[in-house]
Amino acid sequence: MTTNEKYTKEQIEKASYPDITDKNLAVSKIPLKRLDTPKGRTYYQADLDPKDREYIYSSTTIIGNVLSKGIGFDMWLGNATSYKDAMDYAKERADLGSMTHALCMYLVWGETIDTRDGFLSED
Repeated sequence: MTTNEKYTKEQIEKASYPDITDKNLAVSKIPLKRLDTPKGRTYYQADLDPKDREYIYSSTTIIGNVLSKGIGFDMWLGNATSYKDAMDYAKERADLGSMTHALCMYLVWGETIDTRDGFLSED
């Protein structure tokens, strides 16, 4: 079931927080998109044809793949009911972090946020 099948257009519009590009203090000259892969997060230039894109790993992915995350992470992962459950939970928490960053930007821009209608991001 897709998002559009679960919610009305009005519900989606109320929960959407589109970019307010005129309030961005730093605007990238290169439109980037992110892609989560089995080996970590990559970024690519969105306006290029897919066959011409170069995918670049984020610095956090590179560091995370080289340095140990520590005993706390290892214990958390080891105590999970399964690797899939642990990764599902981690993805859920990462999405919450992304949502928090987006809403903080709205506050920095002087916008009002209202989470009673939820939060929808197409990314």
